[in-house]
Amino acid sequence: MASTKQMQARAKARKQTTKKNDTMMLITPAGTKSYNSIDDYRKEVLDGLAQSAQNVIDNSSPANVDFSLFDKPVIQTKELTIGGRKFNVHLHIGKEALSPLSRLYNKDFVAMFQIFNKAGSMILPMSQETIDNAGHDYRNETVIAKDDILNRAVAALRLNSNSPTIHNIAMHIAYEETAPDSGKSYYKGIDTLAIYNVWD
Repeated sequence: MASTKQMQARAKARKQTTKKNDTMMLITPAGTKSYNSIDDYRKEVLDGLAQSAQNVIDNSSPANVDFSLFDKPVIQTKELTIGGRKFNVHLHIGKEALSPLSRLYNKDFVAMFQIFNKAGSMILPMSQETIDNAGHDYRNETVIAKDDILNRAVAALRLNSNSPTIHNIAMHIAYEETAPDSGKSYYKGIDTLAIYNVWD
């Protein structure tokens, strides 16, 4: 066993090494990048999330009709704060509920997320094809039943967007619990494990 003096010497050596090596390397989707500190990395991530949230707001319209007027949403989220901006999200499913939108775009939509924010709302409709492609794991095995539009829509929301804000919304819906570590989904009908298996 090392003596107290040996442990102090090792700790001192670690501190000196840390001071000499004042940059850190992180592997990002774009490749390897150097940061002067973990705070610099954290700031870049938070700035990117704030920009992503602002992009959602910039692409929203006050002219979009609240689809709750046609049919009650199957999911209505808590107020979410992402990148310093506030959002509420509704998920509507079913061809009948989305018929006004389908007629407007001359397409058959089976699910739609409406993201409300200070500028109005953003509408993200999903076709049957999008839903069909969102129920399989990496082995191409079905993990969400074909007729489970609810869970497939949540899985598809993250799969079909590169926006960190949209990813945060999807992960909130999938992972939110009634209480910390309860294992019970906050939103009725959500199958967290199945969605995770699609994303993993």
